[in-house]
Amino acid sequence: MRPRDLRERRQSLGLSQADLGRTLGVARNTVARWERGELEIRHPELVSLALDRLARQPETQADPAVDEKRRNNLPAETTSFIGREDEVAALCEQLGNTRLLTLAGTGGVGKTRLALHVARQVLTHFPGGVWWVDLAPLSDPALIGRTIAAVLHVGENAMQPTAASLASSIGRQQMLLVLDNCEHLLEGFLVLLGGLFSACPQLRVLATTREPLGLSAETVHAVLPLPTLQPDGAYSPERLLQLAAVQLLLERTMAHGVQAPTADQVQALADICWRLDGLPLALELAAARLPAIGALELNRRLTDALGVLTWGPRDSPDRHTTLRATLDWSYALLSPAEQRLLARLSIFVGGWSLEACEGIAADNSERSSVLDLLGRLVSKSLVVTEPGPAGSTRYRMLETVRQYAAECIAQSGELNAIRARYRDWYLAMIEHAPGDGRRPLGRNHVLAALDADADNIRVALNSSMQDPTSADRALGAAGKIWWFWTDRVRPLEGFELLERLLACAGETASAESRAEGVYGACLLAWTLGGARLRKARELADEAVALRRRLGGPARVAHVLCGVSRPLMDVGDSRTARLFLDESLELAEAQRIPQTVARCLHGLGTLAHRRLDLVSAAKYYARAFELCREIQDRYGMTTELGTWLLLEYQKGDWRSALARAREALLLRRELRARTGQHELLGVVAGVAARQHQPDRAVRLYGASLQLRQQFGIEREVWRSDVLAQLLSRDLAYARTRIGAAAFAHGVAAGRQLQLEEALNEAQVAIDQALANSTGGHGDGHLTAREAQVAELVGRGLTNRQIADTLVVTEATAAKHVEHILDRLGFSSRSQIAAWVASRAEGP
Repeated sequence: MRPRDLRERRQSLGLSQADLGRTLGVARNTVARWERGELEIRHPELVSLALDRLARQPETQADPAVDEKRRNNLPAETTSFIGREDEVAALCEQLGNTRLLTLAGTGGVGKTRLALHVARQVLTHFPGGVWWVDLAPLSDPALIGRTIAAVLHVGENAMQPTAASLASSIGRQQMLLVLDNCEHLLEGFLVLLGGLFSACPQLRVLATTREPLGLSAETVHAVLPLPTLQPDGAYSPERLLQLAAVQLLLERTMAHGVQAPTADQVQALADICWRLDGLPLALELAAARLPAIGALELNRRLTDALGVLTWGPRDSPDRHTTLRATLDWSYALLSPAEQRLLARLSIFVGGWSLEACEGIAADNSERSSVLDLLGRLVSKSLVVTEPGPAGSTRYRMLETVRQYAAECIAQSGELNAIRARYRDWYLAMIEHAPGDGRRPLGRNHVLAALDADADNIRVALNSSMQDPTSADRALGAAGKIWWFWTDRVRPLEGFELLERLLACAGETASAESRAEGVYGACLLAWTLGGARLRKARELADEAVALRRRLGGPARVAHVLCGVSRPLMDVGDSRTARLFLDESLELAEAQRIPQTVARCLHGLGTLAHRRLDLVSAAKYYARAFELCREIQDRYGMTTELGTWLLLEYQKGDWRSALARAREALLLRRELRARTGQHELLGVVAGVAARQHQPDRAVRLYGASLQLRQQFGIEREVWRSDVLAQLLSRDLAYARTRIGAAAFAHGVAAGRQLQLEEALNEAQVAIDQALANSTGGHGDGHLTAREAQVAELVGRGLTNRQIADTLVVTEATAAKHVEHILDRLGFSSRSQIAAWVASRAEGP
């Protein structure tokens, strides 16, 4: 932001330098020096953000005559209203189409603030006035009418009920009543509002409550916390500053005299917002704490948000001075059965299904009523719903509510019993995954269900180590779902968990449980690769020995096939081939097509590694068709992933892209993540050859980021093959756009989220296939042309090239012409630059 821009924007808003300084928390002289260019604006994005917000705010100083004409008693806004712009616009429109609009949400979510802001926007639409009625102090529903009458200055008439007096006074006026905090008085609204709506056709009511009023005229709008982003380091400070939750926390913090944050502090503020679920009251209370302890320390302490966030403004309602106070208010309105269920639900981490709720949080006598009780907690805004896998519904509590409920169950004396139910229920869940430890066939429901409950599964498995009677069971169950951690790209978590379970179960482990655990740990160690490959080999030997001892040809075949992969990567291809041949024979005899397909894939991998690409392609094709026949969709993605790399290696980029497109669509459908970095790498290389250098570089950056993010070193030979191919083809992109743009593009690609990168890959694939020119300009060079290009890069003329290669000068010139055509270049200097960049690598 230039000094002149700042001055012009300030003046356009009618602000003095002192006004802007007060808004930003700096001295007037600082603003003056900014505008004169004497002082650098250290955080121009924050200044711009503040100016944008001021431009969106309505005038707070209105003409007194206009206020009288509008007739309202709305309290003045003491702080700026942040976020929810689209929500406010939608609510203003809804008020014209419904008699009763109810804003329902949990305590502290900002219902009152939102209602008052909406009311201010519609003042001119209600000539009869906009009247705010605070019902929080009432304890008797019979007093609602009298309280409204007092606000409207309607006198009591001993000859008629209060409701009749209200109806007579309002009449046909276009009036809006804002009834605030209705949840504890629900019984009083049915008759009162029903009568008013019948007698007063122009009356509208905007209500705030933690539970809907339950009237037929009611339209309910759920008020949700402000959006947040899960802290994973993938977002820039600029992106985080666009979040309304971060803006709210930042503005309230700066109002307490805190200076503009650094990049690290912005990340900490975003983490605080995520931990507090974007709950506005919690953010306001957090802002009051920040001047004393700072963002990093507050973020660390928020595991006890109820104890930390205890400073609220003195002029706030009592129930809003601390988080505990607002939750006490909600808890007191519950029935004993609702209180008991709420406390038990705190055992869940990251949400739960209805089945889990029935199996864990309900006693045998309560299971028939648990759905009704859960529904009541949802309606009271203490439990929220969210979409689950396959169209199901899942439930969760905001973290602050969960902490409060956890305190309640700790005081109830039944925490240990609920923990035992929780552990046993989730162990049973993973025990009912596919019985032989294979990946599930068909659709995504098995993996999706495990993924949705990943946090609960993790807690259940870890808690099993504290109970010797459960450790053996947990070991066998965890070993069976090794493919879950692999597919969801969490192999390190799975491997370390199985290591701890193996150590915990020790010599007391049953042979079956240890066999499952050792096999799962072997494949997870192989997935991690690197230094753990040696450990994978040791575990492979033990897994085979255990399984042979236990017997069962189907299970033996399965284990032999699985351990062949780590054997390949430690260089023992001979044993790997023997195991694959034996497994294939057993699987065919037992008619286990999934294991047959996996064996064919393994044999194809062996051929691929020794560069027998023809045989490898045949094995992959047979395995893919078999997976298609049995609807092993995960197997199909595995075959496609390896197949597309082989086609790329052969130079058949059209086939490589066709496989990549099919793999991309299938993996998106299954929400699979494994192998995506290789897919993006292949598409990047082809895109570079197909005149999409900018997109190729971004995809390359995204591929590098995914590989680094997931920490996978598996199948080093494939990584080496891909790296060599990319070094060749991305050199072309570097030449076209220059080294600086190349570096910038890689950095931009690293910032892409997986879905964004896959969208880019889809566009690159479609464009490359659509713009196919049958060989010209495709980046392919024959061996002789590559040799000529190297000589051009060394500065040789056509005659010198002819002498070096013992060909005619005309032949050398023809080779150079073909190179220019294939690479899309127009000069020899471009060829030289391309050769030099290939030597540097991508």
